[in-house]
Amino acid sequence: MTIQESYFAQNLKYATDLGSAYTVSAGNPMPTITLTGDGWTATLTNVSAGQTCAVFMGSTPARPATKEGAPACEESGSATVTP
Repeated sequence: MTIQESYFAQNLKYATDLGSAYTVSAGNPMPTITLTGDGWTATLTNVSAGQTCAVFMGSTPARPATKEGAPACEESGSATVTP
């Protein structure tokens, strides 16, 4: 989230590709970032861990995240959300 907010402060817009400014832990893919009317959402699925995680800024939630700025994960096929 800090990288997105820093990018916004410098460019007055959010980015869909953070390039080399953002790295992920081994075994995780880069997140899919989607711009919304007032912010962004980011989601990623780690197939080997069987989890999908998301975070959002603005008023458009990204499942499993339900609170702005609070990342959340869920196991694939589960309704259980882990903040």
